[in-house]
Amino acid sequence: MEYTFKHALTLKVTYESLLGEDRKSLHRAALVAMDRLYAGSLNHHIEELAEHALRAEAWEPAADYLLQAAGRAEERSAYSAAVQFLENARKAVAALPRNPKTLAQAINLRVRMRPAYGALGAYRKALPQLLEARELATELGDPQLISDVLLHLSYLNSSHGRYEEALEPANTLKRGATVNGVQRCISESDLAASQALLIRSEARQVLERLVPHEERFTKAWRLERFGQLGARAVWYLGHRAQAEARLGRFDDAERSLAELQKVAAEVARPIDSCAAAYFTGVVGVLRGPEPALVEALQLWFSEAATSASILLRPWLLTVLGHAEFLLGRNHDAGATLEMAVTEAERLDLAQFECHARAVLACVRARLYEPEAAANLGHALELARGRGDPWSEIIVLRGLAELKPSRSAIGWLEQACNLARRVELRPELARSLLALGLARRRGKIAGADATLAEAAKLYTEMQMREDFSGMKEPTGSVLPDRVPMAVTA
Repeated sequence: MEYTFKHALTLKVTYESLLGEDRKSLHRAALVAMDRLYAGSLNHHIEELAEHALRAEAWEPAADYLLQAAGRAEERSAYSAAVQFLENARKAVAALPRNPKTLAQAINLRVRMRPAYGALGAYRKALPQLLEARELATELGDPQLISDVLLHLSYLNSSHGRYEEALEPANTLKRGATVNGVQRCISESDLAASQALLIRSEARQVLERLVPHEERFTKAWRLERFGQLGARAVWYLGHRAQAEARLGRFDDAERSLAELQKVAAEVARPIDSCAAAYFTGVVGVLRGPEPALVEALQLWFSEAATSASILLRPWLLTVLGHAEFLLGRNHDAGATLEMAVTEAERLDLAQFECHARAVLACVRARLYEPEAAANLGHALELARGRGDPWSEIIVLRGLAELKPSRSAIGWLEQACNLARRVELRPELARSLLALGLARRRGKIAGADATLAEAAKLYTEMQMREDFSGMKEPTGSVLPDRVPMAVTA
């Protein structure tokens, strides 16, 4: 017997009038019929099968079908749907007897919640799942599952600016993988550690970790995701480009970005394309942005706002606002960075909130806003508290610019010393230029030598900003006013 309904409301009322056991029986019958009817093409009906199995409380097939449905949703970047399937899978697995198979399923689905919740910016929901998965994996004693959990823990924590919490699982994973000779886990642990190390601008360590794995990430595993949000080659090349740019090796960084763009085009997934835009933006900001970069970042932010790449929106807004600031578009930068701060706070992306607040405080100083000094003080405290040297250097220059007097020399000397220590060479060049100009205005000895060192760095790195007036590295004359983009 078959019933059809012309109106969805009629169907809903009729369905809800059935007793619970009758509903289960109907779903169980539908599940059996679909299994038989579509035996050769179940993949095309996974979502319907998962729904019927779940409502029939046929927990074993429900767990299998729901996990498959989650995988299909992840492939099309439908992370809200993926989360719903995974939460239902957790319910199904919890109803099954506790044994090695169901323990492995419980671990697997919790691990998979990390990229799904991560893409939605739901850090607070993802972290407890991973911590529980770590306990379950330790109980089961499965080395591969333990490795998967550690890797996801590292990525989750570094994405949210938690340096120590990200580095510990990455290093633990590498030690175990090295003992067991598992090359993929060794390579992935170094990539995860690199993402954490970039928080502190430890660029040289990043390259030491990444360079040995180039062949694997860019060729053998070029389009692989290994259960992560994005193609591993995109993130490998993006992190490498950032490290190269921090060291002032812009030609190398541009080559890394060119290869990254190829991979992103091959993968053709929104999250990889938005990540590629962000990595390109970071390199562009460090070298000195061009108007075309701002236009590209605005385009990709629009893409992120309409796609599943919610997590990357604060990333793109932060680097876009920084680029606008360096180009002297202070009002645009202020509006962009205020959005970045709001989004970063909402998604608990502490490192992006820190950087956005640092640049925003400098924008407000440029615009002579009354609270500029207080904003800079708060941003400096935040940057130091989070161990973010790039943001700290930016704020130190902002403080010097706010009060261009002899007291500014101290701020700029701190900026130069910090930039030297962490080898953030583009920011060292900018800080030296600002320091040289401040010393010259104050008629303080050493101004010409400082400006000559800055000019040498600008030339060596081929930075795109205009070092106007410095024709020779040993020159002693600079125009009193240099474009704002240079002193920022």
